[in-house]
Amino acid sequence: MTSSDSTLPSPVREELVLLVANLLASARGLLDEPKDYGPMRCLGAACRVLELLEQADASEQRLVTVRKRIEDVLTGPQNHDHTAAFLDELCEQVAVAVTRPTEPRTGD
Repeated sequence: MTSSDSTLPSPVREELVLLVANLLASARGLLDEPKDYGPMRCLGAACRVLELLEQADASEQRLVTVRKRIEDVLTGPQNHDHTAAFLDELCEQVAVAVTRPTEPRTGD
């Protein structure tokens, strides 16, 4: 398969390439940035992937809820005292979404 034979829709491919660029730039930036930036950058990347799933109509309600919670944290006041607990909750919610039957999406 050549790069021109891509089976991904063009907008999805573009978003994935932008995500790769973001992850690489984040990795480089983290070498010199404060320690607390890492989790926020990872949350931002996770949010972008969840958005892509929704745009491709491949998401489900539990994952939509996770994305909304991430957005709330990324756009709200930063409280790093609870970041570990928040990440633990998100990991558990995604694990449930992966291991249990799919819940249909409801109105966003």
